[in-house]
Amino acid sequence: MTHRLACCCSVFLTLVVECRTVSEMLQPQVKVDGSVSWALGWAIQHTPKGEFIFHSGGIAGAHCRTVASVPHKTGVVVMTNGQNGYKLIEKLMMSDAIGKLL
Repeated sequence: MTHRLACCCSVFLTLVVECRTVSEMLQPQVKVDGSVSWALGWAIQHTPKGEFIFHSGGIAGAHCRTVASVPHKTGVVVMTNGQNGYKLIEKLMMSDAIGKLL
């Protein structure tokens, strides 16, 4: 299911939205600190391995986060439905398994 969602997002961004628009959308607009910038709707994590875009959100009892590498055309979407879901997402995002996917 998660793979399908990531594929759908990728198809949307590459087929529906013009490449020029995607490029502008992912340009750093505001520097938060030495490793994070804000783009248009996305945060950009600057790492030695390259740049990753991410976005997260939630409501009471449900949390989600999307992380992707545009150059590698890979991404991960994690959705939870629990009060402590955000802690689970943080733990997953810091794991080596996610690093290997991106």
